[in-house]
Amino acid sequence: DLFARHENVVIVAHSMGTLFAIQAAMDNSVQKQSSELAKSRKKLRDAEKRIVELDRLFIRLYEDNVSGKLSDERFELMSKTYEAEQAEKKLLAQTLRIELDETKQKTDELEKFISKVKKITEVKELIHEFISKIVVHAPYRKDKRRHQAIDIYYSGVGIVYIPEPEESEMMFQEHLRNLEEKQNLSFLQQT
Repeated sequence: DLFARHENVVIVAHSMGTLFAIQAAMDNSVQKQSSELAKSRKKLRDAEKRIVELDRLFIRLYEDNVSGKLSDERFELMSKTYEAEQAEKKLLAQTLRIELDETKQKTDELEKFISKVKKITEVKELIHEFISKIVVHAPYRKDKRRHQAIDIYYSGVGIVYIPEPEESEMMFQEHLRNLEEKQNLSFLQQT
């Protein structure tokens, strides 16, 4: 029982040590996802708008052909061109919808994960709410010291590898720069 408690303390300390790295990674991920999501939504709106526009053009083209303003050969050439473009835009729109749905699902999972992290106040909650499984690998010797790898799988995000201290510092500095850039942009937009 003492060993189990010690193992839990080690796991909790390990997990708490990664919270900062996870938060920084989540902030970066959320920013990138938001940017990509906005771009994809704009592409989808543009594609849907062009699909409707092509329908109108095709109707006008047909009317011009029926009224004799447009030759049959020209009508056939233009209608094939419009139909090909419309098929391409429909495929693009379908692909973008699928991507947006997948991104929405990932974002929802990330938000659930963040919500769990914010609710955690006790060690027991950390283990039960935050961690889905723990894999303890066989011990090995390196430099006359005993080493043992432990993989912790977090609910909603899977395994998170702990960055080296230098990497953590770089992530922290990048996080600070991003915050400063946001503040600068916000200040510039207000003026």
